[in-house]
Amino acid sequence: MLSTYLIQKAAGFKKVFYELTKFFTARLSTLVIEVFGVELFIYLGMNAYLSKFIIQFVVLVANYVISKFLVFTKEKNN
Repeated sequence: MLSTYLIQKAAGFKKVFYELTKFFTARLSTLVIEVFGVELFIYLGMNAYLSKFIIQFVVLVANYVISKFLVFTKEKNN
């Protein structure tokens, strides 16, 4: 009985760790989009504040979409 409990706890930890890894990877990728996007817009001659505003909106939407559809997905039970 104790071994079953420990196995279930380990499986739960693996799932949480996998989800956490996906979450941090997604956030790091949107960080890269933000840093290089702002630099690109400034290089192209756009105002720094406007470029930051536009990229923040893009990152906000990207974070939502990635979290909703790639990171926090429900498992399908067949």
